[in-house]
Amino acid sequence: MNNLIIEINDYKITLINGDTAISECGYALITDQEIFFGDHARQQAKMSPLNMYCHYWQRLGYEEVKTTNSKINHFADLAFMQLQRLTADFIKRSDIIFIVPPYYTNEQLSLLLGLAKACQLSVSAVVNNAVAYVAAPSISHEKVSSLFLDIELHQVTCTELTCINTTENVNTGENTNSSLTIKQSQVCAKQGVHDLYQSLSVWINQKLIAECRFDAFYTASTEQAIYQTIPKLLKLDQAQYDICIADKNILINVNEIRAKLNNFFQPTLSKIPTADQYFISQRFANLLESLTLSPVLDLVVVNQHSLSQSIAKHIDFLSDDNDIKLITQLPLIYANNDFITNTSTYTRTNTEALHRTHEELSITHVVIQGIAYSLAAVDTNTVKHSYYLSAQSPYLSLELPNQPAVHLIKSGQRWQIAMHTNDDTVNINTCDSITINGFAISTNQALNIGDTLTVTLFEQPVQFIHLSDAIKQG
Repeated sequence: MNNLIIEINDYKITLINGDTAISECGYALITDQEIFFGDHARQQAKMSPLNMYCHYWQRLGYEEVKTTNSKINHFADLAFMQLQRLTADFIKRSDIIFIVPPYYTNEQLSLLLGLAKACQLSVSAVVNNAVAYVAAPSISHEKVSSLFLDIELHQVTCTELTCINTTENVNTGENTNSSLTIKQSQVCAKQGVHDLYQSLSVWINQKLIAECRFDAFYTASTEQAIYQTIPKLLKLDQAQYDICIADKNILINVNEIRAKLNNFFQPTLSKIPTADQYFISQRFANLLESLTLSPVLDLVVVNQHSLSQSIAKHIDFLSDDNDIKLITQLPLIYANNDFITNTSTYTRTNTEALHRTHEELSITHVVIQGIAYSLAAVDTNTVKHSYYLSAQSPYLSLELPNQPAVHLIKSGQRWQIAMHTNDDTVNINTCDSITINGFAISTNQALNIGDTLTVTLFEQPVQFIHLSDAIKQG
């Protein structure tokens, strides 16, 4: 049986199962009763912009979602629902390989594994996308340095890789074992497909205004109509395109589109680091097709077949450890396709036991006027952890004080917040006078490390932090 490969890229969340692949973009449209994903959501993005979300994979975490739909509280809920829907036919599979972007933190990787577990998926390995693509056996690695370019909805990622020799034959001086490893990566913000669509839509609307005296951005339906034309333009398969928006027609030459694409991506392509060889994902290469790039780069396109081939050839290495770790280095395969069997010299980036990271990094202290107060349980025998945070001393107490106070309640590993007055009968769960990171709180607002609480009655903002045992003892 082939391993199920799940590639996390919000431009195209892709599932590869043998010769079959399905993909869906990371757009979500939330209504009062339903959540729509992928193209269905994207095609209504301008009709309901306040209910549209497209950062939840890039910023995977507990960022709050403002919605009346009770099923959704934060970005992780959206990611879970989309992953669950895409993998509905693969539940209880025990051979899942996640391909992840280079900027994911340990906390995000831990959360991703938690989402997979909730979807009844058993993960075998988590691999950096650049090393997974470029370590394919069909690719020559005679040159030392290489660079991998990929595109997402909101950015371009640029990952530098290097080929290192791990074993040398003392008799011949030849390198018998080599591996491909990540050197460093960088992100080019606002250079993604979502940004490209915005740029092209503004340009098309400017042409409509200049040639037809018609502003398509005046109504949501005509603005959405502009967005609907862009996929056709990006095919670059006609000399000229006749665009009709609300009975207004303009002609767009294919060379105009190429010039716009060239200008859009030039800031990224002109600043990429120097390397011996350059690789680019198929999805990114499709957007750069037929462009005249400066400086001219000899870009080698790697596609889903390259990825599948790489995973298949490295499967013994990927599954040789029970601990799931982020793999940023893979052994290379000789030209005769013999797999390097000695993998003891190859390292993996240890992610501190990804399954446990999310639970371990919980809030431990609250900082009030420069002093960190512990939120540790006063009585270890009790399950309920509860504190009241006041504007005046004592700032942190176990009993409800005779003054307005913020009620902190620990549920599982997460602290939650509610607003109380000195009247036991009044419970203000949503109040304009109290905000988290500048936003009004919601019912049973969950708190994250680094959150800043601002209350009108408090002299200074309050921050929630995590202190390690080493820092506490020091």
